Amino acid sequence: MSRLGWLLIVTGALVWGCSSKESKREVSGTSGRTKSEIDAFAKRMRTLRERTPEPRDDLGDEPCPDEQLERATRGAPAPLLVADYDYLERFVRPEIDPHAGRGAAFRLLTTPALRAVVPAPRITDESMGNDVLFRIKKLDEEYDYVAVLRTSERLLPRREGGKFHGGRLAGHLVISDLATGKPLCRARVDAESSSEVAGIQGSDPERVLKNDFYAKVRDAIGAAVRRVSRILREDLG
Repeated sequence: MSRLGWLLIVTGALVWGCSSKESKREVSGTSGRTKSEIDAFAKRMRTLRERTPEPRDDLGDEPCPDEQLERATRGAPAPLLVADYDYLERFVRPEIDPHAGRGAAFRLLTTPALRAVVPAPRITDESMGNDVLFRIKKLDEEYDYVAVLRTSERLLPRREGGKFHGGRLAGHLVISDLATGKPLCRARVDAESSSEVAGIQGSDPERVLKNDFYAKVRDAIGAAVRRVSRILREDLG
């Protein structure tokens, strides 16, 4: 083969290799604008986490500014995004999923719409990035307010050797403006297992115990929100 022929082959291979790498980069990443908007949302989540104080016994209920909320919602009930303080660590350390493994037992403490938002470093391609950005925009359209639940105690119910140990959750909700992160009000949350499920019989008593506890937690969060606001309605999925 002539020297010119070899030159054409080598040049073609180099060009193909470069274009292949470029297309691979386009597929494996996200556009600058998409990443910027996803990062901005993550920053809002980190701000909410930073502004949620540690639970203390002297932190009681603080009523929400319902007149202000009524003007903003024109008197209609406003859905309230709920976020587990522990889950928000995902936006600080994207490599972890606080609701995976043992943490999965407390997924109910975070609205599913928020759990569906993946931090930018976990996004593997442009399509996934666009999907996450769509979820963020939809979340912002549906919710104006967010409640971060920070707990001082969270224990699942269990049975050991026929002995019943009830579940317990204690802490408080800090309700804020979702767009700005400005705290608006606060409510204590206390929940524990029903005493009558201690002697439950059946094919899966552990599931019965957990379902009872989860129901109590949902009821406690709902009661806490209604104590401090007649406008807000928690969304736990």
